[in-house]
Amino acid sequence: MADEQQRLREAEAAQWWEWKLASLSAAQEFGGATIKTLVLLNGGALVALGSYLGTNSASRGWMFSSLRDEITYVCLRFIGGLLAAALASGIAYFNYSIITESYPSPSELTKYITAGDVSGWRPKISRLATPTAWAAVVSSIVSAAAFCWGAWSASSLVVRIASGI
Repeated sequence: MADEQQRLREAEAAQWWEWKLASLSAAQEFGGATIKTLVLLNGGALVALGSYLGTNSASRGWMFSSLRDEITYVCLRFIGGLLAAALASGIAYFNYSIITESYPSPSELTKYITAGDVSGWRPKISRLATPTAWAAVVSSIVSAAAFCWGAWSASSLVVRIASGI
C-alpha cells in the first residue's frame, strides 16, 4: 500500500513537472511571437516610410525640407517602438532565466512529495520574477503604442505629401 501511494505521488510530481514545463514553454513562445510582431511592425513601418519618402523625393524635394522635423518625429516614434520591443525581449529573457532557475528538478520535487504533505510547497521564485515579467509586458505595450502613434503621424504626413501641402 505504501509503495502504491509513493508511485502515485511520483506520478503526480512528474505530471506537475511536465505541465509546468509546457506552461513555461507556451508563455515563452507567445512572448517571443509578440516581440517579433512588434519588431516587424515598427521596423516595417520605418522601412515603408523611408521607401515612400525616397520614391517621392525626386518630384517633391522642395517639400521635404519643410517637413524635415515632422519626418524626424515620425521616424523617432517607430525607432522608439523598436527599442521598446528590444528592451522587452531582453527583460523577457532575464525573467525566463529567473523562473527556470526557481523550480527544482523533477527528482527534488519527487523527494519532497514522497516525504509527505505538499500543500505548503511553493517554488523559490526570486523577487525579481514578477517585476521583470510586468516590465516586459509594459515595454511591449509601449512598443505597440509607439507603433500606433507613429502610424497615425505617418498617415497624416503621407496625406500632406500626397496632396502637396
